[in-house]
Amino acid sequence: MSTQHTPGPWIGAGPSFGDPFPRYTTSIVTEREHDDEGIVEICELPFHHRDDENEANARLIAAAPDLLEALREIVEYWDSIVPTDCVNEMHIKARAAIAKATGEQP
Repeated sequence: MSTQHTPGPWIGAGPSFGDPFPRYTTSIVTEREHDDEGIVEICELPFHHRDDENEANARLIAAAPDLLEALREIVEYWDSIVPTDCVNEMHIKARAAIAKATGEQP
């Protein structure tokens, strides 16, 4: 499976950029400041949102690459140990979530 999104890790950024999750997170960026590509902005968060809501959104968005990778590994492992005719609802949901994140067919 190829990755078409900007590779992680992603982190929250804002006025206190450099903290693990800065207060008043206003964007999600790559944590590749020493990479040849430098920092890449993934998205901006609306400044008018409540701080706690912005922080929760920032954590979820920043975790997306890790969540996708983990889910792919779980499905790959499941596929290696379970016969193909033993697909359950969790397996279907996991494949659907991967497809939603990647634009692939489930």
